[in-house]
Amino acid sequence: YQRRVRGLDVGGASTEAQGYKYHPHCFCCATCSKQITGNFFIKDDKPLCSTCANPPVCSKCGSQVSGKYVMQGSQAFHAHCMDLKGCAKCGGELTSEIVTAGDKRYHPRCFCCGGCGTPLTAYIDVPGRGPMCRDCAQNNTGMSCAGCRGAITSEYLTLGSEKYHTACFKCANCSTSLGTGNYFQRDGKPHCGTCVGN
Repeated sequence: YQRRVRGLDVGGASTEAQGYKYHPHCFCCATCSKQITGNFFIKDDKPLCSTCANPPVCSKCGSQVSGKYVMQGSQAFHAHCMDLKGCAKCGGELTSEIVTAGDKRYHPRCFCCGGCGTPLTAYIDVPGRGPMCRDCAQNNTGMSCAGCRGAITSEYLTLGSEKYHTACFKCANCSTSLGTGNYFQRDGKPHCGTCVGN
């Protein structure tokens, strides 16, 4: 909160409150000292930002928040009411807005794809790799086709512990496509009815 002088010409852009003019960078909240750029309130002849004038109520305990608090969507929480362990990516303290994905919490700036680094608005949780965008998740599942050894990035079929692209699910003997039809298993490999009969 800066000292005010009534009638002083501050020159250029200014904000006026209670008959006083302020340089824009000098017009700060008397409580939190942040520059006021939007709506403000006067309390005890001092300017307050809208947050300090109307402090939020903790959505968990119901008491008014002050000091450090966390915004999750439109809900405010005391940091201690959230039982925060820190950002799942950087480990830093979570004291403002957070993003929750599963049982993990992130700074919004840290909630990025583990593959390409793109900020996420939707994600797929890839075990051992964390949240990823759809494209990276499909390319980083760690699954490979038992038929062609290529990466599995879409639908697949399973035979025992082996996974196959639908197009690669063929008879191990004659290479007839088995698709999603009938097949037989011999020595852990798929076979068509003709080859099993031989």
